[in-house]
Amino acid sequence: MTTTPAAAPECTSTWHGHRCTRRPHDDDLHRETIETGPGATQNWTWADSRADNPRPTPHERPTRYEVSAVPFDHPEASELTVRVELRGNGLWTVQWRGQCYSTDGRLDMEPLASARTPEWLAAHRFPLDEAMRQGRQLAHRLHHESRVFQDPEPTPTTT
Repeated sequence: MTTTPAAAPECTSTWHGHRCTRRPHDDDLHRETIETGPGATQNWTWADSRADNPRPTPHERPTRYEVSAVPFDHPEASELTVRVELRGNGLWTVQWRGQCYSTDGRLDMEPLASARTPEWLAAHRFPLDEAMRQGRQLAHRLHHESRVFQDPEPTPTTT
């Protein structure tokens, strides 16, 4: 005699201030309804991740690149590495030591989010290809301005 497992009972809970209702399922899908406001709900369905079900493919995206004119294991790499980081609206920032690179080649301190004007954002946010170009340019400049990579003073010779 075989028995079928009983369906999971309906479960209601609160999640981040919203009422959530999980409904029983028998088709390896989870279903959840979230009340997002008076008379407003969102329905979510996702695959069960048990061992007999294939796992969904994870979603990935790069959000930061590091650009350096020296190998990353070089003793001075942390000082000479520029970071290109994803920010809002698909735009990127070029940063070095907490400062943002601007379209005119300046390094400026980044103001608090509430103090960033549209003009400031336009001068310090780039599409990815432009941000990588600016990052390489800044890394090259840092490399040549660094005391580590300047030619040593010639030693006087005695005759």
